[in-house]
Amino acid sequence: MTIRMTTLPKRDHAEARTYTPRLAAWVDKEKTKSMNRAQRELAVAEEKHKTKLVSLHAKKTQIEIDAETLKHKKQLEAERLMHKKQLEVETSKHRKMEWVCNEVARSKERLEGKKAVIESKHEKKDLKTNERAHKYDASGTHPNPNKCSGCGYLPKNPKKCFGCTSSTLD
Repeated sequence: MTIRMTTLPKRDHAEARTYTPRLAAWVDKEKTKSMNRAQRELAVAEEKHKTKLVSLHAKKTQIEIDAETLKHKKQLEAERLMHKKQLEVETSKHRKMEWVCNEVARSKERLEGKKAVIESKHEKKDLKTNERAHKYDASGTHPNPNKCSGCGYLPKNPKKCFGCTSSTLD
């Protein structure tokens, strides 16, 4: 059996120790266990990191989808509100147009009423005038002999009217 002496560097690298083969095997075994444990822990840590990255990427994607969905919902809501506003505007326009049409109809009715009143007054006046004309014709007199035929002014001097150029009296 050969004794193998292993020199292992110390932390400060200044002094090297020489171990017996049994001790060297134990040191190698402990270092191997430590290295395997470190590799397992690193693998677990890397796996957790990858899992976290996948989870965060999924969350990021979900946030983007939610944002697009919210944006789409807001657009739909805005379009619905715009449509509602347009309906309100159209309804208001329709009501106002109907009110204007009704006002026009009422105005026409008032005009027709006024026309009827004016025409009836005119017809009454014509009837009275015709009656008076028959009366004056029958009696041979005139309603106002001193009234100017040009302007209707009743002058103080019955021979000449100063209100117009007419010199004739009715």
